[in-house]
Order: sequence, then C-alpha cells, then structure tokens
Amino acid sequence: KIGVITEFMESDLVEPKVRQVVTDSFATLMELGATVDEVSVPLSMDAGVASAVLLSVEPALAQQAWLKEHIQDYGHDVRNLLLTGSLIPAQAYYKAQQLRTMLRQQVLDSLKKFDVLHCPLLERALSRELKTRPLPVKSPHPDWRSYSPACSI
Repeated sequence: KIGVITEFMESDLVEPKVRQVVTDSFATLMELGATVDEVSVPLSMDAGVASAVLLSVEPALAQQAWLKEHIQDYGHDVRNLLLTGSLIPAQAYYKAQQLRTMLRQQVLDSLKKFDVLHCPLLERALSRELKTRPLPVKSPHPDWRSYSPACSI
C-alpha cells in the first residue's frame, strides 16, 4: 500500500510537469498490484527549515576546534555552512530538534497505514544539461529529514 504525501503533490513549489510524472507513476504502481492513497504529513513542508538548522549546527559543533585553527582548509561552501552553524542560537537548534521529532512521528504514524510514502523528490524537471552530470539535491524530503527509513529513486 502506497501513501502519496498530499502536501507535496499540492505544493506550488512542485512544477506541473513533475506533478504529472509522479501522478502517472500511480497507474504503473497500481498495474503492479499496489494500492495508492493520499496521506497527509502536515509538517513535511516545514522539514527544510529544521534540516538546514540541524545540518549546520551539528557539524559546526563537532568541528569547532579544527575550524578555529584550520578555517582556510575548508572549501567556501563548507566554511559558510560551519560558520553559519556556529552563529545559530541554541533556541533555534532546540526548536529544530522538536520539529524533527514531531515530523518523524508523523512519518512513522503514516507508515503504520502504508508500506511506502511517495512524493516528488525534486521540485523541477531536469533539463537535458542536468541529466548528463550529477544533480545537487538541495531539498531532500521528509523521509530523510525525519530520520525515517527512506529510499529515493
């Protein structure tokens, strides 16, 4: 049984072409014997905020001493991530942990009714150029961010 996360399917962030491809995949899944139904994971659209905070604060703390002495050894992007994580207040980090816990519970509750949760992985369709080189994934969806079992295809 497959649960389609409605928040992603109804989001204005998802291009119509991507939404259509995901919707078309339901027919294939049903032909293979799956049942497909909608499921709501209300916090799924807020997962990016929690993820951004956690994924910058935690490595900044873990590499604090090294960062002070070897800041020049980090690439520009990693240096920005670690320095940003060093400046995020404890209250924001705590709230992000709470949000992650609540989101994870929503995902796990959904997985009591469904075997798999299905949603668009990317908001935009890939251009021909992007298909020939690795794609930077900027916004993993609730499965990754909630620290729940996940598979991206």
